Amino acid sequence: MFPTDSIASSSSFNWYSPSPDPNFNSIRGKACGECRRRKVKCDGGLPVCGRCSAAGHDEDCEYVLDDGLTRSEMLEQDIEVLQARIRELESRPKHERSAHAGLYRSGSPHPSSAIRNPSRRGTPDIVLPEVLHVFFQHASQLGVFLNRSRLTEALYALPHNSILRIPPHPTYSPFLFRAVFLLGLRLSNPEVSQAHEPALLAKTIQASIAPSQPEYILSHMQAEVLLAHYFLIQGRLIEAMDRINAAVSLGIGSSLYETSATGVTSFAQLSPSWDEMMQTERANALTTLFVLHKTWGVALQWPPTIPEFAIQIDSFSPGSLNSLNETVAIHARLSRLAKAASLYDRATTMSTRANTPQISSTDAFQDLDRALFDFLRAMHPLDYAGVASLDSKRQHFVTYTLAQVAVIRLYGNISDIMSVQKCLVAALSVSAEIHRIPDLMDWQFVDPLVGTLLLPVSQILIRGILTASSENGGPDSLVNALRQVTDAMSVLGQLCPFIGHQMVKIHSLYPPITYTGL
Repeated sequence: MFPTDSIASSSSFNWYSPSPDPNFNSIRGKACGECRRRKVKCDGGLPVCGRCSAAGHDEDCEYVLDDGLTRSEMLEQDIEVLQARIRELESRPKHERSAHAGLYRSGSPHPSSAIRNPSRRGTPDIVLPEVLHVFFQHASQLGVFLNRSRLTEALYALPHNSILRIPPHPTYSPFLFRAVFLLGLRLSNPEVSQAHEPALLAKTIQASIAPSQPEYILSHMQAEVLLAHYFLIQGRLIEAMDRINAAVSLGIGSSLYETSATGVTSFAQLSPSWDEMMQTERANALTTLFVLHKTWGVALQWPPTIPEFAIQIDSFSPGSLNSLNETVAIHARLSRLAKAASLYDRATTMSTRANTPQISSTDAFQDLDRALFDFLRAMHPLDYAGVASLDSKRQHFVTYTLAQVAVIRLYGNISDIMSVQKCLVAALSVSAEIHRIPDLMDWQFVDPLVGTLLLPVSQILIRGILTASSENGGPDSLVNALRQVTDAMSVLGQLCPFIGHQMVKIHSLYPPITYTGL
């Protein structure tokens, strides 16, 4: 028997966020700009002083730094300089303009990054359109369920100084906009952005207070999902779990999922003024929460902290939304991912009964085995070279890998020869799928869930290598398959430290493996 332990059991990685700075809670002897303007006493609290928090002036609570400006003012000055530079370049003849001169200053070490060299005052010089471009490039891997066309239009309409000051919007909450900025910043250039993320993260969390307006509930739910992915990318799993549960709380509180006697899903407590596109968003929101719960809940072995969620989500079947008409049905890719997540969860639950005599011959086990076989057979091989949509490629790979790992979950704790072979075939199938992807380097980023899936795949391959049998092509063939997996993790881990750390754990299990890159 070869254990496929949960990543949550690892003691070699600190899943918790770094200890808070002891000087973070207040600034001694300093008053915020708003309290100075009103000439009232300020307690210097961070990120918002007590008086501004009580008065609902969170957005206006900023502290003057050593050079006499607030961070917002510094950023606005940088933006003004940038806009003046753009106007100057646009006034020149076309032959004098360089390809990037309108966006990037000379000497920038990373011309494709949304962040340039920090100024002498320590403020990031941020290009908002570039941040948004990077975010939407990877939106499908970040749990974005809102209509992208509407969200894109709203975000690109923002002034370029909106990174720190968010203007009101009738549909989308400031929390959502800040979460988008935060992830776009992180994925643009992680090394450069790390110095500036704490301030933006503090602003984002500050805006996460539950909304009172019904029209903000769905966008707030989306922001919680995005913030969860921000933490998952970094391996800060406890904080990610907290944000997933916060999104679930909003879903329950707004009655996101209610099934009537006819079996039709309803959205009772949300704002009543919605069209078919907004109804689709709500169906997608429900499915996204379902996937997060069924995948990360299994991987981390933590039960939902909200009892009502367990009841509601376990009674939900991805197929139940088929009762809605086609114009509001959830997207096919997300629906397949939800079905794979359900099979993954069921397989994990069944594996806990592996010590039951003859478990593999029970009707429940056989039914699940057939369901997995039928699901994988229905997933027709994707022509990765011929498919133009990056979203289609990544989502197909995540869904296929999740289903194969469900097979490993189902048979991984059973020691008979047939079960061992089933696991090995599933692991080899994932490695072969990776081999079929010609442009993996161009993916740049994929759902952090892949890190939790490729770890058990690698464990099974390592078991096959160590048993050194001649079956399945012999140990050399298995080493090559393992190298295929770890090379992919090396590539995908560049923007996702969590995947990179899983790769390091695999190396610790089998040191001879080397990472040659793809």
